[in-house]
Amino acid sequence: MAYNSAGEGPESERFLERTYRKPPQKPPSSVNIYGVNPSTIRVVWRYVTPSLEEEPLIGYKIRVWEYDQDMSTANDTIVPGGSKLETYVNNLSPGKRYRLRVLGFSNGGDGRMSSPTHSFQMGDTEAFRSSAGNNILDITLGIVFLLLLRIYDYV
Repeated sequence: MAYNSAGEGPESERFLERTYRKPPQKPPSSVNIYGVNPSTIRVVWRYVTPSLEEEPLIGYKIRVWEYDQDMSTANDTIVPGGSKLETYVNNLSPGKRYRLRVLGFSNGGDGRMSSPTHSFQMGDTEAFRSSAGNNILDITLGIVFLLLLRIYDYV
């Protein structure tokens, strides 16, 4: 209730609230990024162990934003806590540069972000196609070469 020189005001409804402990204080470590294709990356990191003063971990956020933009424009990929310590980030633009950080989160809030910020550039779609074509060509030539060696051994 509120009160002033005129007296007390009416009582409010009763509310039950809970104060949460701290968010994760340690950031995920050993963050590694692997290119999957021109628009997808695979991100791997190490587990964050919360202390007794921290809320239990709910999951992780993979925060990605364009290299020349502010982090406030970032998109988060949410990974539940019981999942593997890896995820795929899709729908990135081929040829663009990005920045990435990983953080744990709980009912206490977002934890500290991995450091340093990782920078990476997505591959070019045409280069990826041509490199995939070259790999198939390399494999085919390798098989032909092995077959020729076998034939030569028999002659």
